Amino acid sequence: MQGDRCIRSIAPGDADLRAPAFADRSPSGGTLICDTGNRRIVELDAEEAGRRSWAPTLARRRSFSIPRSIEVREGRLLVADSAEDVVAEIDWSGRVHRLVGLDGSTRLDDPHSVQALEGGHLLICDSGNSRVRRRG
Repeated sequence: MQGDRCIRSIAPGDADLRAPAFADRSPSGGTLICDTGNRRIVELDAEEAGRRSWAPTLARRRSFSIPRSIEVREGRLLVADSAEDVVAEIDWSGRVHRLVGLDGSTRLDDPHSVQALEGGHLLICDSGNSRVRRRG
């Protein structure tokens, strides 16, 4: 197809990313990547050169297992992790503020995506339970 370009690797060093599952733009114009194989979230700057990564402790004293999607909401990252069965809300320093799925009111099973809605609500694709959930 004319006009398409294939990006082999946008992270410095080809071995840095393993099984990236999702990518989106960050508020600063950089790129956020679910680096599923390395169990972390990676942010590249706008020139796709510098970067930082997050692998915070979520639950069961583990970091991400299979981060599937990212959404930015009000300066925080929302990450759906399908193996840990959670949606985590994380600030830019890596501190976890909320875990949907371990809060006692919602039991997620294999969440594949999360999207921020108006009013602080979340839309979660809860694949293992064959549901799309709206959480506030």
